[in-house]
Amino acid sequence: MVFQPAFMGLDAECPDPAQTGFGVGQDPNHPGATLDLLVQPLLSVNAGHASSHGGGQGSGDGRLRFGSRGSRGEDRPDLLLVTGDLAHRGSLEAYRRIARALAAFDVPWYVIPGNHDDPLHMRQGFGSELTPEVIHAGAWRILLLDSTLTGSPAGAIAPRALRRLDEAFAVYRDDPVLVALHHPPLATGTEWLDAIGLADAPGFRAHLTGRPGFRGTLFGHLHQAFEAHGESGLHLGCPSTAMQFVAGSPAPGIDPSRGGWRSLWLHPDGRLESRIHWVDFPPGA
Repeated sequence: MVFQPAFMGLDAECPDPAQTGFGVGQDPNHPGATLDLLVQPLLSVNAGHASSHGGGQGSGDGRLRFGSRGSRGEDRPDLLLVTGDLAHRGSLEAYRRIARALAAFDVPWYVIPGNHDDPLHMRQGFGSELTPEVIHAGAWRILLLDSTLTGSPAGAIAPRALRRLDEAFAVYRDDPVLVALHHPPLATGTEWLDAIGLADAPGFRAHLTGRPGFRGTLFGHLHQAFEAHGESGLHLGCPSTAMQFVAGSPAPGIDPSRGGWRSLWLHPDGRLESRIHWVDFPPGA
């Protein structure tokens, strides 16, 4: 399968980060990054945050490397999509190290921002060509949305992004479509995470309902394996390669004992299959 990114002039039309919606929020209760690997099958992984100085035992850096070795045991990925929170503090050096780590997968990779990312350093470290709005994946179209809000750990879809989404659905009305973003577009049952979720999530889901070809959403932010079915489609959250947030907890709780990822199969007839994979971390990993 050949994946082809489509660029829709976002940077040329809206160079101001405040207008594009790129933003950075520093929430000490929400460390972590989201890493989604789109493969044949489609593999989604929510990865641990990277620091500016690398990391040793228990670091997001080390566990990203450990998780990447685990994921290579499956079919070789065709494409890697990172759905935000790559670097906890957004340093340029962190993005440069992340770029080297992602390059080790030896597949094409692309990024969209999360609430912990610094948009300027992110683009300096990766290049704006790695942030397309649409990826062509065989018969499928993967639409990438920026859900960040400047200075906030919560998210929202800007009116301009909704207009671009409308345009994409009009163009790809005959194709199966997956929408990828950082923030979950629905309540997940973990109270403190839902408090920093997507603003007007019901309105966003209503915007997707009934769209020709729409199959579901793929997101990070949770550090949990999550799946929900509804009128608006299938909604899939990814576990973290670094640590898990305890599902259903009213306050932040972390389980550092294992990492995981999600595999998805995107069939030409529009069917989507998925399963979760876990890796237990040895002491000191």
